[in-house]
Amino acid sequence: MLGICGVGVVLGAAIWAATGGVAAPVITLVVIGIVLAAADAVLWNAEAGPDGSGGSDLAVPAGRRLSPPPWGLTVGAAAGLGVCACLLAGALWAAAASALVLVLAGAGLLRPPPERELPAHVTSTARRLRSFARAHGVGPGEPVGGYVTPVGESGVRMFVVAPDGRWADAMVSATEAEQIAQLARVDLRDPADPTTGRRVRVGNDLWTAMARSW
Repeated sequence: MLGICGVGVVLGAAIWAATGGVAAPVITLVVIGIVLAAADAVLWNAEAGPDGSGGSDLAVPAGRRLSPPPWGLTVGAAAGLGVCACLLAGALWAAAASALVLVLAGAGLLRPPPERELPAHVTSTARRLRSFARAHGVGPGEPVGGYVTPVGESGVRMFVVAPDGRWADAMVSATEAEQIAQLARVDLRDPADPTTGRRVRVGNDLWTAMARSW
């Protein structure tokens, strides 16, 4: 929220500068906006914790961490708008300072992830499956049943079956299925094992969709 507010403040400064605003207030608003965006980035990293889980109930392996949030997006957006606002107001030194912040934010986004950092797409899929499980009766730290079925040559479809019978699925790479299951605390079982399948509750919407596909 702080990042969005920061971008909004700098956008307001740019509009003010475009309509002939005085340089000093425009620069002040730009500084406030960039500071708000930077503070949001600091809070994101602090709340994520040393493993980057941020209380998401993911089982992060020892020595690994989740990919951090893209803090450079809001800081870079605020800095980019700040460059425009300062140029319109005729404050070249402030525009140069904003451009430096923009370069630093862009460098942070383009840096290669460290080896201990889990890929962002793995993290996002695990978060989605774990959030679904938690929303349907799975407690903190508890495993949830599931299984995978092959699709094509290199992909699998991962199913998660919650205690209330609701289920969710995701298409994942066969080489990353086990890693995603570990992160999301999914207890993978053999597709032929009836234990998980018996819990599945098929609603009227799904029956209707299947009937239409015939």
